[in-house]
Amino acid sequence: MTKKSISGTLSTTAHTDKKANIMKLKNYTWNGFGFPVIFEELPAVKLRGELVPDIDFTKMAPEIIKFICADQDIQLSGNQVKFFRHSLNLSMRDFAKLVGVTHVSLNRWEKQKNHPAKIDAHTEIVLRIIMLKKFGSNDKQILSATNQVEHVKELKEATYKQFKPLKVPESVSCTL
Repeated sequence: MTKKSISGTLSTTAHTDKKANIMKLKNYTWNGFGFPVIFEELPAVKLRGELVPDIDFTKMAPEIIKFICADQDIQLSGNQVKFFRHSLNLSMRDFAKLVGVTHVSLNRWEKQKNHPAKIDAHTEIVLRIIMLKKFGSNDKQILSATNQVEHVKELKEATYKQFKPLKVPESVSCTL
């Protein structure tokens, strides 16, 4: 089943836990962060006859940022960089200054949209670490971010990998 809704594209299967009468969406794709995020499972409610996620996506942003920075094994996309900047409520100049680049470089990255931003590997490590620290991550996540970028660097030398939707496992908390 595929439906368009305000919150994204619904291409899921719905399940109801009969004991607790809780509905859940499986494999829900949401584009509201500026890039596709696939949630393996989300709590759901019926709203105006349509099954929709029962979560506050704005409260999900910090978890999504941590997941992207620590676990994503492909280069950041331009839209992800823009999402990071917006999540900190910074202008292009202020965000570029925070990362240690020019606003022209930042603009070039963001223009890549859902394609790899083509950020230098060392700068991408710095960017991921800055975002993890801003959102209260632990040392293990920061080390993971560094390792993911090193892996990306190896992949990049062979060929640029196309951006793919972020798949969020059930282990990432999606409840309020």
